[in-house]
Amino acid sequence: MSLHPQHFYRFDGFTIDTEQRVLLRSGSRVQLTPKALDILLALIQRSGEVVDKETLMKEVWPDTFVEDINLAYNIHVLRKVLGAKNGSRDEYIETIPKRGYRFIQSVSETNGHSNDGPDLTEAIPARAVNGRDRVSRGLSSYQKRLGLVTLLMLIVVTMVLIVFGYSNRLKRIETGHAVESAFVSLPAETAEVESRAKKILQLLIDERFADLTATFDRNLSRNLTPRQVRQVWHETKRLAGVFKKILDVTSTKEQGLDVVDLRCQFEAARFVLRVMFNAKAEISGIWLLPANSTPPEPSSPGTADGADELKRLTQEVVDKLVSQDFEGITTGFSSSLRSKISAQQIQREWRSIVAQAGPFKRVADILRDYDLVNARLQFKRGFVNMRVEFDAQKNISALFVQLSN
Repeated sequence: MSLHPQHFYRFDGFTIDTEQRVLLRSGSRVQLTPKALDILLALIQRSGEVVDKETLMKEVWPDTFVEDINLAYNIHVLRKVLGAKNGSRDEYIETIPKRGYRFIQSVSETNGHSNDGPDLTEAIPARAVNGRDRVSRGLSSYQKRLGLVTLLMLIVVTMVLIVFGYSNRLKRIETGHAVESAFVSLPAETAEVESRAKKILQLLIDERFADLTATFDRNLSRNLTPRQVRQVWHETKRLAGVFKKILDVTSTKEQGLDVVDLRCQFEAARFVLRVMFNAKAEISGIWLLPANSTPPEPSSPGTADGADELKRLTQEVVDKLVSQDFEGITTGFSSSLRSKISAQQIQREWRSIVAQAGPFKRVADILRDYDLVNARLQFKRGFVNMRVEFDAQKNISALFVQLSN
């Protein structure tokens, strides 16, 4: 009689067969990458406990340098596969801010053997699993395979050159960087700035928009809200799919600002996340645009507004609003925006603002970031924020005017 040891974890209709290394849902195999399965196993084996990010990365990528982003992406994939809505709710895997993750579903562990006799399965509570149990199962698995050592050695000899040849490539896939980047010693200041930018990206992936905007400087906080950041991020995911990895990181210092570009690979496109930090490590500028877009330049305090064409076009919009030339404003719209917003709608919004804020007095401030211009307009009874976005042809692709809080 031949005995075949088997080991399973079960939770909420799912089963993990650790011998076959597969995830099953109601008996059907669920497609999952090996790394994602390793993460799921690591969390399930500590069900109910917080597993910090460093521990997970050391267990899943023991010999490879990886970023937090790789772990976050695989967590996102697991949530999506397990059925968590939008891949972001903590129905199975709970995010513990600044620490790690916790598996929160009830898990049972089953040991058994398939043979010609009766089923010998025995349920064991998941949290009873300890290091000794894992060692025992490892020894049992080793003994079962002892008879295959000769064959495995032959296979290893045949494959060793192939594995060696692909090892560097695998590291590039895991990290999103060239292999050499794991061994380059960056200046401490540069490494810190780039690390800060990666944390910003992590906040976007985790959709912690309020935490992100809390790091903005005063000027950026007035012009960019958590809701607006959320809209940009969701629109990016709609166009490009989910985030996959960082392709490369570059950093420079321009006009006293630390500027970091993260070139990111999404499912269907590449985007650049550019973050600018001031001397206080606050974010003074942030953009997420297609990789082929022209990067923004830090605004120079001594540059006249008239020297910047987008600022000039924005000033023209203000002038037309004040003179109530609403049809003239729509002539500068992109075809897409023209189909959504009419001159009559602009007229209604502007008159509503004037009714609340009083007569227009002056443009208090105007700043250009990438293809976006923020203007702060002073009225008799308060201020109004206006944001104008331009496409590659310098047509207006978005226009927002609202009372300042």
